[in-house]
Amino acid sequence: MKILLLNQVFHPDPAATALYLTDLAVGLREQGHEVTVIASSRGYDDPSQRYCSREQWNGVTIIRIPSLGLGKTAAWRRALNFGSYLVACAVVSRGGAGGVGGAGGTMKRASNADGGTGGTGGSGGSGGSGGSCSRSRSLAS
Repeated sequence: MKILLLNQVFHPDPAATALYLTDLAVGLREQGHEVTVIASSRGYDDPSQRYCSREQWNGVTIIRIPSLGLGKTAAWRRALNFGSYLVACAVVSRGGAGGVGGAGGTMKRASNADGGTGGTGGSGGSGGSGGSCSRSRSLAS
């Protein structure tokens, strides 16, 4: 089954939801599912940290999308950061900007404690052009 996971952060970001989603993605992959994650290209605790826009990690496809880097110093900054992530997710999940799309696919989203989302994709698969990183990594990296 093809599974799409959405969360503002993912491996190697040290935020708690990144760690939980990483464990979930790896577990689903080990069960034979095709897993794609859409996360922000910026670090959660350190927005100056930038991650590759597209990579394979431990059998999981990671697509990182742009979002604002306003930091966490005020609630309005967090809200605006998350809002920019959601807008970018909506564009990418519909097949725009070289992201994920599919004919007739449905997407279910469920919020988590810090405002991130997780869900499963329908019949859509990975698409679009390659990103700025071509490295493949395993759990050890």
